[in-house]
Amino acid sequence: MADPERTPSGTPSGATAAPSGREQMRVALGLPAGRTLAEVLGEYEARVARLERELRELRGLLESAHRAVV
Repeated sequence: MADPERTPSGTPSGATAAPSGREQMRVALGLPAGRTLAEVLGEYEARVARLERELRELRGLLESAHRAVV
């Protein structure tokens, strides 16, 4: 006979099920809820590309300033 204190999945009624492995990994990686790893990685890649461009620009300005002083 079924236990009225348990849900069909076997978890006690009123208790929440343990997070799935995927959910645990999302939390461990610090991913925002509802976001995939691919989305977050895409944003980081875009950010890195922007920072690399800015660094090249700053390096060029620094080299120009150095040449002007020397």
